[in-house]
Amino acid sequence: IKTIENLSQNVHLEHLDLSGNAITYITDMSSLKNLKTLMLHKNKIGTLRSCSSSLPGSIATLTLSDNQLTELRDVSHLAHLSRLDQLTLAENTCIKQPDEIECQFDHRPYVINWCLSLRMLDGIMVGAKESLKAEWMY
Repeated sequence: IKTIENLSQNVHLEHLDLSGNAITYITDMSSLKNLKTLMLHKNKIGTLRSCSSSLPGSIATLTLSDNQLTELRDVSHLAHLSRLDQLTLAENTCIKQPDEIECQFDHRPYVINWCLSLRMLDGIMVGAKESLKAEWMY
């Protein structure tokens, strides 16, 4: 599968697993108002820019690990997902750490700042202290 299409009639769909395909971008799924779980890991998605208008606010779990995301700031397009409590971004260029220690960074506070309802990021619980750190840093 290379594109997400012909889903608009599936308004009662709650879980959608499109992992392990060749999807390069996220198309309009805003009509899927009951969608709670969207699994898009192991695809070729390069940006999240369309997500602010294409993903329904009902999503609670979103897997985006092992894609081709290069810009961490693209997570800002997930801010409207007020029910998002689990997100995976692992194995994407945007969070890959450089070899030089002085150039390394912690992406978690940045992501948590944009996705305020997150309880788990990349399989690791988001604690109260980490949420406060994110709020303080950004």
